[in-house]
Amino acid sequence: MRDERPSASRLLATVRRDLRAAWLAHRRYVLASALLLLGSMLVGVRFWQRGRAIGDVPAAPLASKLLPRQFSATTLLGDNMGLFSLLVVGALTLGILTAVGLFAQGIVAGYFLAVSAGQYGTGLLAVAVVPHNVPMFAAFVLAAAISFRLVVCTLGRLVGTRPQTLETAEWRQAGLLLACAWLVLLSAALIEAHVTFWLTETLF
Repeated sequence: MRDERPSASRLLATVRRDLRAAWLAHRRYVLASALLLLGSMLVGVRFWQRGRAIGDVPAAPLASKLLPRQFSATTLLGDNMGLFSLLVVGALTLGILTAVGLFAQGIVAGYFLAVSAGQYGTGLLAVAVVPHNVPMFAAFVLAAAISFRLVVCTLGRLVGTRPQTLETAEWRQAGLLLACAWLVLLSAALIEAHVTFWLTETLF
């Protein structure tokens, strides 16, 4: 009797196909999320230029820390999961919490980068901030994009432009993209725990 289980190559091809479809479906929302994050970073820079304190930054407690910390990757991942989860679950609030969380992260990041560049220069930022924060921000943007698309599709169903929120294949693709975002967040925690902190201690 022939084995009907899919081969590893077929599974890999399916994953690649689903990832490509997920990217095509979410890329507009990824761009919108990235622009929201970058725009809010500029707002954070303006906060610093006006001499405001970090406590004046709206929703600052929601944001993840930027400087490397001497913790295990598991602890760092757990810390970042708070905002990551908020960005995804924010879809239940029609994307309001998603937008607030991403905006808060951008403001805090922009404020911190402006303060650090003024006090320590760009060399420390390149070593202590860039390595782990780039993948962390990428994970946050992907999570927000999934949430925003889910909101748009839900509204489309309510107004009658879509027969259902997401088809079965679309749910699978969104879940796969969310898993990739989580893996990127995991890589950020591993980099922070094993690379960034060591580089900072060694060079500075």
